[in-house]
Amino acid sequence: MRLMMVLGAALLVGCPGGEDSEAACVEPPADLAVPFRELNEVVAHWALSEGCIQTSYAPDMKDAREEFEAALAAWDEQTCSDLCFSAPVESTVPVDDASQRRVHLVSGRPPGTEGSKVQTALTFQMSTGRILQSVIYVNTAEPGEVTRGDWLMGVGKALGMGTPAAGVDSVMSREQPQPRTALTGKDLETFCRLYGRPTFCGN
Repeated sequence: MRLMMVLGAALLVGCPGGEDSEAACVEPPADLAVPFRELNEVVAHWALSEGCIQTSYAPDMKDAREEFEAALAAWDEQTCSDLCFSAPVESTVPVDDASQRRVHLVSGRPPGTEGSKVQTALTFQMSTGRILQSVIYVNTAEPGEVTRGDWLMGVGKALGMGTPAAGVDSVMSREQPQPRTALTGKDLETFCRLYGRPTFCGN
C-alpha cells in the first residue's frame, strides 16, 4: 500500500520497503539553511550507486525540454558530487509507473493539490528514504511564465531538497514570483552535503 502526503509544494508517495536490506537514512542535519526533504526523520535521497538518473518528459511538454534540460544541468554540473542525469527523452510511460528510476516532466498538477505553478511528487521507499521516481508537474493551464528559478526549484525538490525558512537566500524558497535565476551558496551547501563524497546517506 502507498502513503500519500502533500508537504509544501512536493507530494510524497511512500512505498513499503521490500527485501532491500539497506539501512534507513536518518537524522538530517539541523545546521543547514536549506533542509533535506524528510518524513519522520528519514531522508529522501537518490542512490548514486545505481548510476545516472534517467530523465524524461511527456509528449505535450516537448516545447519545455530546453528549460528542463538547463535546470537539470545546473544541478548536474556541481563538482562536489558524482550525481548525474541522462539526457531527457520523450516518454509515454505512465506517471504512476515507479519502476522507472527517473525524473519525469508532465503538464498539470499532482492529484488533489493546489497552489504553485510548478510542483514535484516523489515516490520513495518509506523504510529507507530512497527515491524511486520524481515527477515535476507544470500547470500550463495557469497564466504566467515559468521562470528559471521555478525550474531550478522543481529539479531541486526532485532531488530531495526541502523548503527553507522565509528570508533564506535560496532558489528553494517559496517566495513568488521566484526571483532567483541561479543556485545560491545555501542551495549548494545542502546539495553537496546530501550528494557529496561520501554521500550523506552512504549510497
